[in-house]
Amino acid sequence: MPTNPYTPQIRAALLAAASAPHHRLRRCAGGFTAPPAERVRAGGQAQVPVFTRRTVLRLQRDGLLAFDDGTEYSPTVTLTDMGLDAARDLSSTEQGASV
Repeated sequence: MPTNPYTPQIRAALLAAASAPHHRLRRCAGGFTAPPAERVRAGGQAQVPVFTRRTVLRLQRDGLLAFDDGTEYSPTVTLTDMGLDAARDLSSTEQGASV
């Protein structure tokens, strides 16, 4: 069984950012979240995971994402090329494991 260097939180954040529009996480009241790919109606609700600042800082330290305005107070973060590759590897590994 192959080992995975990522914690469950890091893995979830990578996969959420990879599936989000523009591969971007947006800052919200509880941390960072990936907006849903489909539109949310004006009165509707959406269940989205929220990732802590600690998780985002670890991803940034590992070079997997970058703060959009260059500071850690940026309202958005985007996956780097290395982060996109890691997310693709994770999604292919999870698809292979579920078969």
